Amino acid sequence: MSSEKTALRRAQELTLRLLAEMEAMNEHSNTLQAIGDVLGMEGDAVSARLNEVWLQATSLPTRIGAMQKLADTMQTLGMTEDKR
Repeated sequence: MSSEKTALRRAQELTLRLLAEMEAMNEHSNTLQAIGDVLGMEGDAVSARLNEVWLQATSLPTRIGAMQKLADTMQTLGMTEDKR
């Protein structure tokens, strides 16, 4: 197998693993919210910042943006069905 085909296969596998990770985040969004709540419990500036960063990382807009990037990657790698 050529190095280009190997690289393409690896990129496709990584993209599918990232997609599975996104699915898990969506399935467990309540748990992710609870973790964010715990991170902010101390009431100090560090805890507040941790909670802020956590909420930003797990927010719906962030997840939508990541999904769009994954979809773009899948299209670039030829992993989508051509509907034309």
